Amino acid sequence: MAEYLGLSEQVFRSRYARLKYGKWTLSEIRNNNRYDCVFLRRDEADLSLCSIYPVRPLQCQTWPFWPENLTTMRAWREAGRRCDGIGQQGRCYSCDEIRAIVSLHHEDEGT
Repeated sequence: MAEYLGLSEQVFRSRYARLKYGKWTLSEIRNNNRYDCVFLRRDEADLSLCSIYPVRPLQCQTWPFWPENLTTMRAWREAGRRCDGIGQQGRCYSCDEIRAIVSLHHEDEGT
């Protein structure tokens, strides 16, 4: 991500990241009643757009197929309130594809 933005790793971390529970995480900014990733931009229709999409971290690549979003339909609908793409026409993922994505998320978390 630092390279993509033309920054040194040190400058990138000082501007856009923070240590949380001993791991680096991207900073968030308060946006109304939610916290958005520092790289999330909203267009004139309030649709969210990632400003570093080509180099987004694995955590972002696996969204919205995080285990906590898949536990119940209620959890999925709640995630949909935060993600403009959920419930929209788009690519349909098979159960096997979702399981593979979830396993990547677990590996990234070290679980």
